[in-house]
Amino acid sequence: MLQRPSRLTFEGPDSVRKRGRSFQLRREVEAMNFVQRNTSIPIPTVLEVHFDDRSYVGSFCNECQDSNLPDTYDIRFTHADLSWENILVDVRTGKVNAILDWEMAGFWPEWWEYRKAVFGCRSQPWWTELLKKVIIGYVRETNIDMDLEMF
Repeated sequence: MLQRPSRLTFEGPDSVRKRGRSFQLRREVEAMNFVQRNTSIPIPTVLEVHFDDRSYVGSFCNECQDSNLPDTYDIRFTHADLSWENILVDVRTGKVNAILDWEMAGFWPEWWEYRKAVFGCRSQPWWTELLKKVIIGYVRETNIDMDLEMF
């Protein structure tokens, strides 16, 4: 069976190569630079960037306009793809060494980080329990967004 190359390749003890669509890589590099300049969150340093000509076509669901989510939430800068796969932890000390995968980061409604953290297979029971301790839960908003996602 032919396997797709991994998006992340560890090229050495301190080096990770990330592959993806150019628009996602641009967003991720911009987000990582923003976070490095404005926070103390541990972010890998971008050593080099290579963009290709890949593109994508987005779709818009007109039926999803009325989502029952009011437009009154605070807008916050968020990682928007927080999961255990994206958090590098030193197994000896428990210290977070880096947070990876910033291409979806941006300014989103305050409930968005929770919604994306429980997305798909990430909602393992142990992960969900951990999230309850470290992040505000927006269960109603998550359920509405998951319903809309089906369209």
